[in-house]
Amino acid sequence: MGINKGAGETTRIVSCHRVIINADGEALRPDRAESEHGITPDIVFIRYDGWGLGARECDRSVAYRMSPDEWTHFFTIADRKLRPIEEYTAYSLTNGNQN
Repeated sequence: MGINKGAGETTRIVSCHRVIINADGEALRPDRAESEHGITPDIVFIRYDGWGLGARECDRSVAYRMSPDEWTHFFTIADRKLRPIEEYTAYSLTNGNQN
């Protein structure tokens, strides 16, 4: 599960490395989150080093708060458009503010 950066940016694959599985912030590899808990992410936060943390919509605030100063981008699984983290506030307000 990943996306390429858009035109004009350095091309690289960004993906989800862990998925939040509960409100306590416990996270597993995506394959384990799905097979053991039936959880697939709706949103993925990308850290400055390319590492990605996914979450269901109901747990996205938990994921965001894990490293708010280290996230540089995010994308939703629905559209896979890589967005700068600065757009997350507008996204959050549009999609039910959880932060």
